[in-house]
Order: sequence, then structure tokens, then C-alpha cells
Amino acid sequence: MKSHLAATSTLSTIINNMKGNDDGFFHLDNTGILRSFNRHNEVIDYQKLSKEDFNTLSDVWVGHCIE
Repeated sequence: MKSHLAATSTLSTIINNMKGNDDGFFHLDNTGILRSFNRHNEVIDYQKLSKEDFNTLSDVWVGHCIE
């Protein structure tokens, strides 16, 4: 997914600076909040995305799921 985000440096910076772990996951809600969860489903970090970043990340995730 990171390779798809290279063109959007702001979004890449946000994701790379968020706390995360190998057993966790990210969730993007429909209000544009990207959350990082640990394996216990606890939020360990979050970031409010701009409308542009939200749309870009949504497109990447949908495309990634379809591939």
C-alpha cells in the first residue's frame, strides 16, 4: 500500500508517523479519522485526514482489496 501513497507525501508522512504494531490494524472511518489498533482492539493512535487524503486513501484501499 505504501508504494501507492508515494505521490501523496502528506499522507505517507501521516501513516509513517502513526504508532502501529505487527499484530494490529488500521481503520479509516467515514468521517476521515484513521485509527491504529493493537491486537487487543485498543486504539493506539489516530489522525484526522484532510478530505483529499481521505479520498486518496479510500481509493488505494478499495483498489488494494479488488486486486
